[in-house]
Amino acid sequence: MFSLSYFLLDLDQVRSGGGWKKINDIIEKISSYKPKIKDERDLTFFYCDDHKSITGKNVEYERVVSRRSRPKNGDTSSMMNRKTFKKSPKGPSLIMEIRTYSYRFAEEILQHHHFIDAYNELLMVCRDCPVPLYKGKSQNQQKLEVIQQIMNTYFFLRFKSLGWETEPFATPDTSVDSLRSDFRKSYVNSETGEIVLTIQIEVEFGNVASSYRNYFKFQLSFANALTDLCVLIVPSYVLSTRIDSGVSNFEKTIREIPSAKLSVTVPILVIGLYDDGSTLWNVKEEVTEDLKVLKGDSRKTYGNHCTIVQSYIDALYRSRQSHRLN
Repeated sequence: MFSLSYFLLDLDQVRSGGGWKKINDIIEKISSYKPKIKDERDLTFFYCDDHKSITGKNVEYERVVSRRSRPKNGDTSSMMNRKTFKKSPKGPSLIMEIRTYSYRFAEEILQHHHFIDAYNELLMVCRDCPVPLYKGKSQNQQKLEVIQQIMNTYFFLRFKSLGWETEPFATPDTSVDSLRSDFRKSYVNSETGEIVLTIQIEVEFGNVASSYRNYFKFQLSFANALTDLCVLIVPSYVLSTRIDSGVSNFEKTIREIPSAKLSVTVPILVIGLYDDGSTLWNVKEEVTEDLKVLKGDSRKTYGNHCTIVQSYIDALYRSRQSHRLN
């Protein structure tokens, strides 16, 4: 059996000696595993040559690593992968385009056959995320039209339904005011019962300053053996400008993370949410004009707010179930 520790050791050895081709060969060899499709919610991914793509079940997967972006010293610990998930004829009507950035081989680890289910689960949840549109959300800033509270609640309900722990402690300190993360999940070897991987997630639609707090929580949890790998989910720059001013975004994040290489040692997969217009959910016209309910900022409105988001999630499952039956 090919162990994860041996895989990482080999990559480090090859990287230190230089040579992009050798590194790429190793990654392709490890990532050539094709997972068994259990149902239509599972995805099949393939590694492709530059600027080529092949179609798996339900999605089209495109891996593009620009030669211009390849580090001169052969260091591939921070590589940007662009993945475009286009609509399947039988898929749900709302599918988010996502792009990823692999820091310290986070994506390569998740694509190992031991962890591919976790990887597919993460991408499935992200691609199903809606863009809740409400024209006139802000009277002073007309371009602000996306309700991020619905997106936050979507991730909360979706990950919780998939068995993720919500708001886990980010440190061994369990006092009331201790730092908490958004989600955490441990994956267990079905044969040995041993925990083989623990993943911690932060979903960030807030101010860009929050991203730095996320890095701190990631590193703190990693240092205390509470997580093995972290995931940061953020909007694209264009989408962030429609949420609020100064919101954390994918482009800024992937520019900054490599500069912290000596201090941030935990593998991080950054997932960027890109709206191409097909993921819009006009909640003002289709659900309610009551902005307080849509935001769910108070105890009085939070219950109805969650019901709206859960209805969206339930519709996703019903759609997939009907497609399987057909």
